[in-house]
Amino acid sequence: MLARAGLPVFVIVDTLTVGRVGAEELAYLSLGVVPTLTLMLVGVGILQGGMILTAQAYGAGDYAACGRIFRVNLIHALGLGVIFGGLCFALPHLLSLVGIAPPLVEGAAMVARQVSWSMPFMLGFIACQYFLEAIKRPGLGFAVIASANLLNVPFNIYLVHHLHLGAAGATMGTSALRVSMFLAVVCVLMFFNRDSARFDLHFRLSEVVSPQARQIGRRLRRLGAPVGFVQFVETSTLTVLALFAGRLGAVASATHQVSMNVNQFIYMSGVGMAAATAIRVAHAVGDGDGPAVRRAGYLSAALMIVMVLPISLLLTLVPRGVAELFTGDTDVLDVAQVAIRVVAMVALAQSLMAVFVGALRGMGDVMFTLKAQAAIYWGLLLPTAYWLGIAQKWGVPGLIFGLFVGVSCACVVYLARFTRHSLVPVQRQ
Repeated sequence: MLARAGLPVFVIVDTLTVGRVGAEELAYLSLGVVPTLTLMLVGVGILQGGMILTAQAYGAGDYAACGRIFRVNLIHALGLGVIFGGLCFALPHLLSLVGIAPPLVEGAAMVARQVSWSMPFMLGFIACQYFLEAIKRPGLGFAVIASANLLNVPFNIYLVHHLHLGAAGATMGTSALRVSMFLAVVCVLMFFNRDSARFDLHFRLSEVVSPQARQIGRRLRRLGAPVGFVQFVETSTLTVLALFAGRLGAVASATHQVSMNVNQFIYMSGVGMAAATAIRVAHAVGDGDGPAVRRAGYLSAALMIVMVLPISLLLTLVPRGVAELFTGDTDVLDVAQVAIRVVAMVALAQSLMAVFVGALRGMGDVMFTLKAQAAIYWGLLLPTAYWLGIAQKWGVPGLIFGLFVGVSCACVVYLARFTRHSLVPVQRQ
């Protein structure tokens, strides 16, 4: 969970640093990072197929299979990274099509270019971290993320304030650290891991196109592609909300970036708990232990409530103080303090939703979440957010309240699904 929470800290530090430059640079960061994160998180979702298969193999005691699955998953990660990195260059055309002002488009394009070249390395790191988490060794990935986050602070100060590179400079530093994270963790796995032979981690070029690797790839994509599509639904929805805010101007876009940074930090903790839930459920599935499947899901939800509820109360009580961490712009602060109070409600519902999605993924139940997520997010959340934020002129708080309506509905649906399906035997995928 701490490792997952460490991932949005990069963007939070970038936002904190860039926010001191001005609302326009903050708007560049929002419009440049949020859409490219959609692509990255689709890749992260697809790679979860490898995490689920590895965890089930580990639960069944098939350690050699864990290594084979990891190798195939890493190849998928690097390939997807190259494709998605190339797609980042299409962002200016997308922003222009939806009516974003040309100066904002130009600044966002510079940010997106800096994200693009680090995409293969970031997804490669995620594949390595998924493997470590599936075999109950998340500590290495957390140590690498924590170290990179510490380095990101001086990187940002130098690039943003000393070299005056603004949002593009902040993203440049984050991208360089993502490359370093991948190189560090893959080197440890391959050359300094005492169990390298046990899990058979060393690559063989002939194996890349072997029948066994192709068969694992098909299983991985069968589980991972629906998860990736769910991630696309979720992140594309957040991207549309950012574009709605961008249409309202630089102040609204900056306010949305501040509010979503607060929300994403809490939500990524939920995503981390969801990954832990998926792994524990998958271990129980591999071991054929039905009661353990139910315990893992319900206990994770209870822990999530205990951890997120105090944070939600804090956001409700001192929203302006939280917003002031990111910016001193009074126009942004006036709106952000209202938006952050809405974020306090979103955070708990969205984190619980993530936990039950993780439980369903650990069971291999991925197609239901694909259909439900698309129906709820595109059919309910976006129309509600547009009606409140744009048509009713509630602005950014209205957009975020639409998000609350959608994630609350999804949370209830996934809880009901998990409760029903955890009562019957679940087979290993």
